[in-house]
Amino acid sequence: MKSMPPPYEPPPSAPPVYTHANIEYNYAYPRIHTDNGVTIITTVVPVGADSTHMICPNCNTEIETTTFEKPRTIAYLLGAFICILGCFCGCCLIPCFMKSLRETHHSCPNCNHYLGRFRT
Repeated sequence: MKSMPPPYEPPPSAPPVYTHANIEYNYAYPRIHTDNGVTIITTVVPVGADSTHMICPNCNTEIETTTFEKPRTIAYLLGAFICILGCFCGCCLIPCFMKSLRETHHSCPNCNHYLGRFRT
């Protein structure tokens, strides 16, 4: 004769709680600005490779950031190294046009305040 399996117990209601590690981000604290009795709290919006919709922390207007790209310092160093190797007839300019060696700078179109940069 076969015996019956032992009765099953219900599963615990939730897994144990784990404490999360304290991760510090490189973002500034929110800025609080009072204008004509209206309190405006601006937070830091992460910028990317494209224009970003945000509120300028300097002039407090809603904007689309103005962007421009430029080569990073490592691109110039790699170009100089390529030139030293003897490839100076244009090959040394290749690092300046590589997307992975460029950075995007963001600024406000109203007050020209610098808002940050994005590195690929």
